[in-house]
Amino acid sequence: APLPATVPPISYPYADFTLQVAPGITENRPSSGKQPVRESTLTESGFTKWQAQTWYEGLGTAGNTTINPFFYGTYLGETKPEEPVHRTKKQAFQADAVGVMHQLTPSHFKTMHTFRLEWQPGPGGRLDWFTKDHRINSTFSMTGDGLGKDWVHVFSIKDDSLNITGAQIPVEPSYLIMNTGISSTWGFPYDVPETCSK
Repeated sequence: APLPATVPPISYPYADFTLQVAPGITENRPSSGKQPVRESTLTESGFTKWQAQTWYEGLGTAGNTTINPFFYGTYLGETKPEEPVHRTKKQAFQADAVGVMHQLTPSHFKTMHTFRLEWQPGPGGRLDWFTKDHRINSTFSMTGDGLGKDWVHVFSIKDDSLNITGAQIPVEPSYLIMNTGISSTWGFPYDVPETCSK
């Protein structure tokens, strides 16, 4: 079944493409489990029913891809003395996860599939995620399972989209994390099948 607040509807399993940025948006953030509210809604009597929330504009999505409504980032507060990393109250900051969920299909688990990331750093830069198109037949296709010949541009973040906080597409040496782990939260919507070791 589709997960709540995913537009278009996304169900398990899915891939997540995310850029983590700091500083992040500190006030009027989207609520976890809901898409960002882009415009305020008023009641018939003129009171605010839904207040517009602050989130990154101009994010590009295509195909079976939705903004990830389940994780918008985290606040990294002052640390405790026993923690291995030291951060004072003055050094605390909001980090944002600007990301999307992309629908996976059964073929992702039966054969090799291809994804691509293009990274143009710095001012005017961008990040673009691609996956291979899936050809159903000569007329119809569905984005995203890696079997087709055409690349589908599933997600893009332009540097201008990050200007709201002063963040930018990274220019410093960075790394790509490919988490291929499957858990009961991300891989299986129900109990782990008996055929899988626990």
